[in-house]
Amino acid sequence: MFERILVPVDVGPPGAAFQVAEALAGRVGGRVVAVVVERPGAADGRREADAAASAAAAGCQVDDVEVRPARDVASGILAASATPGSLLCLTTYAGGAEGAQVVHAVSDQVLRRTTRPVLAVGPRVVTDPRPTFSEVVACVDDLVLARHVAPSLATWATGLGAEPRLVQVVDPTAELGESPGSGGAAGVSGSGESAEAAAARRLADELHARGIGATLHLVRDRDPADAILRFAEPLRGPVVVIASHSRSRLRRAALGTVARRVTGRSSHPVLVVPTGPFLGIE
Repeated sequence: MFERILVPVDVGPPGAAFQVAEALAGRVGGRVVAVVVERPGAADGRREADAAASAAAAGCQVDDVEVRPARDVASGILAASATPGSLLCLTTYAGGAEGAQVVHAVSDQVLRRTTRPVLAVGPRVVTDPRPTFSEVVACVDDLVLARHVAPSLATWATGLGAEPRLVQVVDPTAELGESPGSGGAAGVSGSGESAEAAAARRLADELHARGIGATLHLVRDRDPADAILRFAEPLRGPVVVIASHSRSRLRRAALGTVARRVTGRSSHPVLVVPTGPFLGIE
C-alpha cells in the first residue's frame, strides 16, 4: 500500500504524527521516515539526530531520516512526498497558541500545493489508544468530486481490508422520495434519496463493480463539516477521507473550508485528497 510514511519534523510538534504514522505502518507494513528540510548547503547532521529524538519522545521509532535541501519548508516536504510509494503524514493546526500560525502556514501551503493525498493529523486526533485504521469513512460531496476521491478510497479500502462508509450530507429541508432500501450493489443507510444522494449511490455502485463493497449513509445537516464529524466521532479507528475543495450546494465554501474544519476538529486522522481548481474542479 505504502512503502514509506513520511513525517515532517519541521511542522510541529510532530509527536502525534509519528504515532499515527507508526500505527499505519504496523497495519500496512510500511516504514516510518522522518523528513528534515534544510537550506541548501546548511546540513550538518545534527538535525537528523534531533528528528530521531522527536520520534523517541513520542514513544516511536523511525526507520530512516531523510534530509531534503530546499529554500522553504513546504517545498522540501512536497519534494519528499513525490517519491513513489510515499504517503505524507502531516501535523496540521497546532493546538497551542505558540507557533500555531507557523504550523498552519506551512501545512496550509502543503495542502494547497500537493497533487497527492495527505494524511492530516490535527490537534484533536486521539493517539492513546493508537489509531487502528479499521474503517474508512468518505465524505461524498457530489459525483464529480467523489470520482476524484474514488481511487484513493479504493486504495485504502483494499489495503486496510475495510468496507468504505460513504457519507452523503443532505439538506434537511430537501424533499426526499421513497427509501431506496438496500437493493442494488450497495447497502444504504438512511431514509429517502435526493438527487445528491442518488449521485453518491451511483459511486457506491461503481466501487462495488470494482470489487469494493460500500455502504451509503445519508446524514441530514446544513453543515457538511459538522455532519461528517458527528458521523465519524463514535466509530472505532477510522480514517476519514475528504476532498480538499467543496462544491457542495449546501454550502459553497471558500478554498478548502470544509476540509480545514474537519481536519482541525476531527479526533481521527483525515486523508485529504487534492481536488482543487488545478485539477479542473471549480
